[in-house]
Amino acid sequence: MEHTLKNVWENFVAERSISLCPTSLVSDYKQTTKWLLACPIQNLEEGRKIMNWVLNQKPTKSSRRVAMYLKALYTWAASEEIGYLDKNPIAKYKMPKPPQSDDR
Repeated sequence: MEHTLKNVWENFVAERSISLCPTSLVSDYKQTTKWLLACPIQNLEEGRKIMNWVLNQKPTKSSRRVAMYLKALYTWAASEEIGYLDKNPIAKYKMPKPPQSDDR
């Protein structure tokens, strides 16, 4: 069975929701869920393409925050006890430097 970004993200959030404060779920995780559902690439194996898509969205500050959660998702999904992925395709992904000017 192919694991999609959507279903693995839902499982990740479900596991994290046990230990998260409710405001994190409502704010950061809700925003990340919207972004990841809007992503045209849903094949979990295409992590680099997904990361590139996320980082090309605006506003830049939000895209970087979503990218941080995406990295956590991939670390979790590739961990031995979870096993959705044999290896993490974005483990060595170099995040771009933050922009020098504000996005205001």
